[in-house]
Amino acid sequence: MAVSPERRKRFKMNVSDLEKIIPAIAYREGLIDRLQHMRRGPQNNEALVFGKMLHQADILFNLINQGHAGEAVRLGLPTYTEEELEPYQSATDGLHLDGGTQEADILQANLTAWERFFKPQEPSTFNLVLAGFGVNDQNNVSDIGVGQGAYELGRRFAAFWAKQVSDRGNRMWEFKRGYLTEREVGLTAIPKDINLVISTNFDFISRVEPSSKFVTTQIGDLKTGRMWDKDDLYGEILKLQAQLMLLLAEKYTVDGLGGKENLEKRGKYYVLKQSAFGNLATVGRSLFAYRVIPRDTMVMDRLVVLTDRKSRDLFVDFMHWLVEKMYKHEDEIRALLSSKQEFKLAGVKMKKPFPV
Repeated sequence: MAVSPERRKRFKMNVSDLEKIIPAIAYREGLIDRLQHMRRGPQNNEALVFGKMLHQADILFNLINQGHAGEAVRLGLPTYTEEELEPYQSATDGLHLDGGTQEADILQANLTAWERFFKPQEPSTFNLVLAGFGVNDQNNVSDIGVGQGAYELGRRFAAFWAKQVSDRGNRMWEFKRGYLTEREVGLTAIPKDINLVISTNFDFISRVEPSSKFVTTQIGDLKTGRMWDKDDLYGEILKLQAQLMLLLAEKYTVDGLGGKENLEKRGKYYVLKQSAFGNLATVGRSLFAYRVIPRDTMVMDRLVVLTDRKSRDLFVDFMHWLVEKMYKHEDEIRALLSSKQEFKLAGVKMKKPFPV
């Protein structure tokens, strides 16, 4: 006798795993023509280094401009260990900006913090030990080139942040004071009606105290590179990931309003109380923004995903459909989740939409 999905072992996944699961299911269900495996070469690895560096610089400049300097950086990085906090504490110590600070002064504070954080030992090598990108062989020209590029890119990103913060018309809360912005927040949800354990790390969650029953939250993710085709498979998956992260972030906001002591924590992850998947949070005035920043121009583009009752209901239906198909192809999906396999998604067009 077949075992019902509700009694089978739960799938453990993180939000980024949708970039593997959805293409595999779409191919098996005839929604796309083929799966193209992706191999990482030297250029891909360099992009990973620059991407990691920009994320660290993004955190650093956000902390400064939120007024979280020195020991106070833990307010913006609630899941970081003391060891992980130390580079940000050292880099921001003594740097204080008020709400009326001009762009030039914001830039100077950002550059000072970046110099401390990056700590180039000498201009010829730009050693990245503290930031986690160490140049191990000074005779390795490619490593040194990446180090020099990363250092200069961080300085340009400091100018980008100064411009965004000084723009009084900016509507992204991470660039504004008066909002609680937390970085690198780890969340795990275990919904009682869908056989998943879902984990994610947020680049940032910003919120204000709700003035009504609605949750008011902004969530974002930093992408390096250029804006993608919003209608290819990659674009569709990003929009689905955004809906999932909105669901989890709203639940985290609601559960944490009374203080973090009300939240269960396992390691670096806050565990959201069990609930039906579609009821993880109250639909509120929430948005998710992908910030897409090419490293050559530093001109930001955005893809904003909003949520309402209709889109939330459609997404919940999609997730129930997806889990059903994951069990249909269970052996393949479990093997895929335990592997490092990646698929090429950009430019892949769906023959027909998801059946929900």
